[in-house]
Amino acid sequence: SRVYSSLSGTFFAPDEVELFVEYSNDVFVVGSPAISLNLDGDKFAVYKGMADGRTLAFGYVCESEDSSAGLDYTASDAFHFLNKGFTDGVYMDNVHTTLVVDNTFPDVGEAGSLGRENTVVIDATRAANTGVLMTPFSSTAGEIMLLAYSYNLC
Repeated sequence: SRVYSSLSGTFFAPDEVELFVEYSNDVFVVGSPAISLNLDGDKFAVYKGMADGRTLAFGYVCESEDSSAGLDYTASDAFHFLNKGFTDGVYMDNVHTTLVVDNTFPDVGEAGSLGRENTVVIDATRAANTGVLMTPFSSTAGEIMLLAYSYNLC
């Protein structure tokens, strides 16, 4: 399998980073897969659906405390199922049988890994405008108004 994002660049809260897992053949999914990410805490991208017959789409919504110079999954076994049931899995139809697909990712940083395919940066320091202060609060034509902007680095 190959893991990649549709975009490279810098993302901020509450941007969504889309990730894709591409297989060599058409597959179908039973259950709710997720991908563990290399962010502080227990963060993972959640399954959104099939992008096409052989590609699974995942999404992660950046949070204000997230920071990563290079988003990647945690390890080659980062693919897992939430609340795994007996039949959960990724399957490939064969002519006479249904095969369970190996969901082991390439090692982190290797060819086919998210970090190698794309540069996805998550920056927790986006400046946010928290308000505008105008004085005086009422004015007449010809008066000068003072505007002050307040920024909060979140």
